[in-house]
Amino acid sequence: MSRRSAAVARGAGAGLAVIVPVSVAVEVLDRGGREGSPWLLVPFAAVLGAYFLAGRIAARRADAAPVLHGIAAGLTAFGAWLVLRAAVPVVRGDEIGFGTRAVLTNALLAGAFAAFGATTGAPARRDADPRHAPGRG
Repeated sequence: MSRRSAAVARGAGAGLAVIVPVSVAVEVLDRGGREGSPWLLVPFAAVLGAYFLAGRIAARRADAAPVLHGIAAGLTAFGAWLVLRAAVPVVRGDEIGFGTRAVLTNALLAGAFAAFGATTGAPARRDADPRHAPGRG
């Protein structure tokens, strides 16, 4: 495994380490009749935080293009969770329970929060020359 793919894998793994338990907790809450509960905002925020974490970790481990690696890690975490989430109903013989619009919306959120995490986790460029900063002639 190359260093670049290891950075993405490490970030995606960290994101999944948060997303999977949160998803299980949401399933338990849904069975308890709390489907429209405002408490479901807490797991939603936790999943967004997981995408942020995935992007941050991947960016810190990447040797080049940290934001791109962060976005890739967030989308990989989302994709892996999506496969797991879709496999359970398929194995049971039930409907998947979500459509294309929901998948695209969640992918957009995953990429955006991972990019935000990557920009906060990316190491500062040490080779930047202050003489070539914008606004300096």
